[in-house]
Amino acid sequence: PPRSTLFPYTTLFRSVWRGTTIVSKLPDYRNMKWSKAQKKQRKRFSEAMHWAQSVLLDPQKMKYYTRLAKGKMSPYNAAVKDYLDKPFIYKLNVSKYNGSAGNTIKFGAHKDYGIEKVIVGIVNAQGYELESDVAVQLQDGDLGFTAREYNPLWQSGGVTFCITDSLGRITKEFRPFRN
Repeated sequence: PPRSTLFPYTTLFRSVWRGTTIVSKLPDYRNMKWSKAQKKQRKRFSEAMHWAQSVLLDPQKMKYYTRLAKGKMSPYNAAVKDYLDKPFIYKLNVSKYNGSAGNTIKFGAHKDYGIEKVIVGIVNAQGYELESDVAVQLQDGDLGFTAREYNPLWQSGGVTFCITDSLGRITKEFRPFRN
């Protein structure tokens, strides 16, 4: 992690990755009133920094994050970024789904440093999950899910995604079939 030195209580000299030193004015937070959202984000960032410090003690993880560090990014910064980034679903294509068994749903899932698996679920109009299964990698690089169950009320239902990232954390998303 970067080291910092105060001089004379108003200036911050910070030694960062690959020999660069940053000089800046020391921020004054004495009279700052943090909102609940800011407190939550500061806590999350603090957790990310502590996690990054501990994970980089493992030589294998250090090697992994050193490889992922780009430009002036340090392995520490790469680890913090990995902790803070949540995976997400993009380019969802339900045009070939009409509630019948055998219909397919295509989508992409993204997280900079890896997704372990995505579980896709089909939800009917009443909000009940009819089926779920692990998405499969398609030849074009997208992910796909093939329905096994008939869903007559599919237009008012949707798709659930349970994404497990490389850190073992789970992110859940719901997308309606129709807006």
